[in-house]
Amino acid sequence: MLAKSLACISPYANFVYVARDLTGTGLRGLDYFARVAKEYDAQLQSYKGEKEDEFKKGEQARAKNTALKKAFSWDLSDRPRFAFREEPLKYKLGEVLPYWGILGLFNVVFFAAAFAGFMRYDVR
Repeated sequence: MLAKSLACISPYANFVYVARDLTGTGLRGLDYFARVAKEYDAQLQSYKGEKEDEFKKGEQARAKNTALKKAFSWDLSDRPRFAFREEPLKYKLGEVLPYWGILGLFNVVFFAAAFAGFMRYDVR
């Protein structure tokens, strides 16, 4: 975090942070993907537990009744599917606002310096 704060001294670094975070291609996008994948994994584990319980109940029923000795197959057609959706723009904007502000501050400072240099210039 310290390195990122020190890099904000450069306007280029601020621009890179804004562009990277808005497009979802940087470390923030990777973290968001990891969170979504972890939530999906939790859903899949829950689904797996339900299917195992269902299988155990079927095994108990087949053990009691010899007519049910047919093979049990796993039906996974109703499993949860992974569908990645990009993080909403309003959350991204909230995160890049400080860098956007620093870019605006750089514009004001550089304009003021250029204007002061222009005003000191002697045409003679």
